[in-house]
Amino acid sequence: MIRPRKTCVCFLLIQYVFCWDVSSLQTEIQALFSAPKMEERPKREVSSDLDPDFHEPPISSKNIYKSYVAHRKGFMCHDPQDGTERLFEIFMNGLPHADPFCPQLRVVIVGGGVAGLTAAKLLKDAGHHVLILEANNQIGGRVQTYRDLSEGWHVELGAMRIPNHATFLLEFIKQKRIQVAPFRAIDADEDIYVHNRSGRDQELESIESEKERYEKLFDHAMSAPKEAFRTLPWPTFLKIYDQYSLKQWLQRNENLTHEDIQKMAVHFNFEGYVHLGLTETVVDECAFTDPEFHTIPNGMDEIPRAMAEDMGGHIRLNAKVIGISQEGDHVTVKVDCQGTNCQERELYFADAVILTTSPTVTTTIQFKPPLPRQKAAALRRTNSQLSTKVVLVFHSPFWERQGVGVLLASYTWGTDSLKLIGMSDDDVIEKCLEALAQIHHQDLTFIKEQFLRGVVKHWSLDPFTLGAFAQFAPFEYSEVNHYLRRPVGTIFFAGEYTESPHAWIDTAMKSGVRACAQMIFGPNWKSQTNCLNK
Repeated sequence: MIRPRKTCVCFLLIQYVFCWDVSSLQTEIQALFSAPKMEERPKREVSSDLDPDFHEPPISSKNIYKSYVAHRKGFMCHDPQDGTERLFEIFMNGLPHADPFCPQLRVVIVGGGVAGLTAAKLLKDAGHHVLILEANNQIGGRVQTYRDLSEGWHVELGAMRIPNHATFLLEFIKQKRIQVAPFRAIDADEDIYVHNRSGRDQELESIESEKERYEKLFDHAMSAPKEAFRTLPWPTFLKIYDQYSLKQWLQRNENLTHEDIQKMAVHFNFEGYVHLGLTETVVDECAFTDPEFHTIPNGMDEIPRAMAEDMGGHIRLNAKVIGISQEGDHVTVKVDCQGTNCQERELYFADAVILTTSPTVTTTIQFKPPLPRQKAAALRRTNSQLSTKVVLVFHSPFWERQGVGVLLASYTWGTDSLKLIGMSDDDVIEKCLEALAQIHHQDLTFIKEQFLRGVVKHWSLDPFTLGAFAQFAPFEYSEVNHYLRRPVGTIFFAGEYTESPHAWIDTAMKSGVRACAQMIFGPNWKSQTNCLNK
C-alpha cells in the first residue's frame, strides 16, 4: 500500500503552479513585521480636483443577499440577528481604505485556511499590511484535496460539498468563475447491510419498514424545535432547547427507549453524536434542508488557491505560532518555524492579530498576558469533532464496471471515528475491503486483486487541526458561543467554530469577514460604517 505521503508532493507541485517567484516581495513584507513599530509613511495625496469624500458607488449587496435568502426560501441556519447581512455587504464592497480615512495597520493572520485567506484579502485590498503565518506546508486548512498526479485522480479528504445556503462561498465562486457541479450524495439503489445479510433480501424488508417508522418518530420529535428555530428569537430558542442533548430530547419528547434511540441512530447515521446538543442538531439539520449540494469537479482546493492568487509573498508556510504577547496596542507573535530558510523562534510585530486556528490548536499557544478566564474556558470546552475518511482506489469500479474506481469507503464522525484511530492504516483499509466484499457479494480475493491503494485521513491526528470541526454539547450555544468570537484587545478570533452552522467553508469565510469588521469598526460593527479610529 502506498501511504498518503504523496499528498505533500502533490500539493507542493500545485503550489508551484501559482506561487511564482515572490522572494523579494516576501522579504519586503517580512521586514514590515520585523520591527516593534512601523515607520511613519507619507499619507496618500488626494488630487485637488477630486472630492476627498467621494467613494465609488457600492455594489448592491443587499439585493444579492436577499436573492440568496429567497432561493433558500428564507431559511437561515444561524441567528438571524448575528449581522450576516452586514458582513455580506462588507464582503462585497470591502473595508474602508486605509490612509487617509483609517490608520494603516500591520496585521498578522495565524492560519492559512479559508477564514484566514478571506480576512487577508479584505485587509490587503483596503491597504493594510498583511502577513499570513501557516504552520503547514500548504494553504487551505481543512479544505484538502488529495491528488495522484501520475494517475490523474483526486479525492477530498476534507470539505467536499457546498450547500445552497453558502452565501459567501457561492458568490466568491461566481466572481472567480470556478466550475461547479452537482454533488450526488444518495444512490437510488441504496442498499442496507446488517447482521451479515443484505437488505435486498426479501426476508429483510422489515428493516425498511422499521426505518420508515423511526423516520416518522424522528421527524415528529424534531418538528417543535425546528419550528421554534425558524420563528423564535435566538435567545428564546436557546433558553428552551439548548439544555438538551439529542438523546435527552428524544427520550423526553417521544418516550423512546435506549434501544429505540440506538436503532434510530444506526438508521440515520448519528450514532456517534447522540450526546451532542439539540441546538447543534437543529442547526445541522437546517443545513441539510435543501437537498441540492454542489462540489468543485477539479478539486475543492481550487477555492483556497483562488483566494491566494494575489497574496504572493504575504503567505509564510512552515511557520508554527507558539506564542502571542500583547502590550498596549502592539502584538508580538513568536514562531517556531521549520525548514532551511528560517531562524529558530522568529518574532513578528503587528498592530493586530487574527487567530483562525481551531479551538484545540489555539489552546496550545502561549498568551501573555493569559487570555481572560471565560475566553480560555470557552476554547477548552469547545469540542473539535473526531472524523476519519478512508479512500480506496481500484483498477476499475467493480460496482459499475467502467473507468478507474475511486471510492470514499468510510466517512465516520465522533465515536465511530474513535474506534479507527488506534488501528494502523493497513488494518483500517483491510477492514474496509472486507466490508466491501460482503456488501457487494464479491470474493475478497477479487476485491484485493482490483485494489490499487488506500488513503486514510484522521483529522483528530492532524497536528495542524487536532480535529475536524466544532460541534456543541448542551448549553454551549448559551454559555460559550459569544465568548469564542469576542476579541481580546487587538487579538481577534475567526474560524468555523466561532459562527454557525459549524463545519462549513461558508461559515469560515463569514467568520473572517466578522473578525475584520470587529477590527476596523469596533464592537458596534453591525451598524458602524466609519473606521473606529477615523
